[in-house]
Amino acid sequence: MGRRPVDLARVRTARARLDALVRDHPELVGPGGDGVQGWVTTLEGDEAMADTEQVAFRLPKPLIKKLDAYAERMAKDQPGMNVTRTDVVRILLTRALDAKEAKPNTAKRSRL
Repeated sequence: MGRRPVDLARVRTARARLDALVRDHPELVGPGGDGVQGWVTTLEGDEAMADTEQVAFRLPKPLIKKLDAYAERMAKDQPGMNVTRTDVVRILLTRALDAKEAKPNTAKRSRL
């Protein structure tokens, strides 16, 4: 894959737009321009986030569409509730695993 030269004019324009955003919305970067530490502090103080681990994995596009459709249905069923794709994955995984653990293993073993 070939390398493209950096368009410095576009970089300057993008930086100027970011600077304008920071000027207009200083809450986005936190005190002293260190928004990262602000987020770390917020997440550490959130009990719901304290005992979690971020996991990333790939899913087929048709499955993602199903997850998004399910999230939309949940949001319609519960007005005012913001349902994210992550929420849906967490809910469905929990339900499936709970159901699997609750059901006794009735499959017969085949004899070799």
